[in-house]
Amino acid sequence: MILISNNALDLLKKRYFRSGENKWEDLCDRVSKGIAKAENENEQQKWQKIFYDMMINLEFIPSTPCL
Repeated sequence: MILISNNALDLLKKRYFRSGENKWEDLCDRVSKGIAKAENENEQQKWQKIFYDMMINLEFIPSTPCL
């Protein structure tokens, strides 16, 4: 599991977390679902998992407008 620094977590809370989101995992879940919606409906769950796994491991982070 990747640890997010306290400074990064504070920034995420101030700018990117939505109501009810308290953890990096919450943000990754929301954003990966949104990104996956661009895919074919039958493929969305597969792509959501791919994006989520990449984000949670800090291998891929979308630009700030996506967050």
